[in-house]
Amino acid sequence: MTHTREPELVLVKSIKEMDREEIEAHLSLIRMRRMSAALEYAAGKNLKLGKSADKVKQKLERQYDMLGKEIDRLDVMIDKVEQRMIEIESLKQELGMIVESIVPNTADEEE
Repeated sequence: MTHTREPELVLVKSIKEMDREEIEAHLSLIRMRRMSAALEYAAGKNLKLGKSADKVKQKLERQYDMLGKEIDRLDVMIDKVEQRMIEIESLKQELGMIVESIVPNTADEEE
């Protein structure tokens, strides 16, 4: 029968039991862990912000596309209004020429 050895329980020394070098090494380890966690947090935050920025960029692009289409429709409408005004002016001139061409009825004046 093989005898398995129980793992030894390693207890971390109390700060009171550590000398200055051990305390500085312990603090250095804590700083490295904190820096690693901070970098991981920043990377996650940037990833999330990047995704948010992409969504906003897509919305902005759609808004620009819609604005372009609306401007195109406005251009068409402006062209139609300008053509309508040209037609109205032409008809007014035609009416003016017709009115000027009418010979006054002199019979009405003689009575």
